[in-house]
Amino acid sequence: MKVRYIGDEYKVTLIKNKVYDVIAVEDNAYRIMTEADTEGLFFKGFFEVVK
Repeated sequence: MKVRYIGDEYKVTLIKNKVYDVIAVEDNAYRIMTEADTEGLFFKGFFEVVK
């Protein structure tokens, strides 16, 4: 699954409007590889599904 980050909360680890690959879906969150090359868990509400 691919999602686009549309939030403003994680300016250091994610780039707004960039499309990210979802590694896993966990409850109300997506596990995504961040710009720092580490996995992070982020609330689904900060993303829109692209594909």
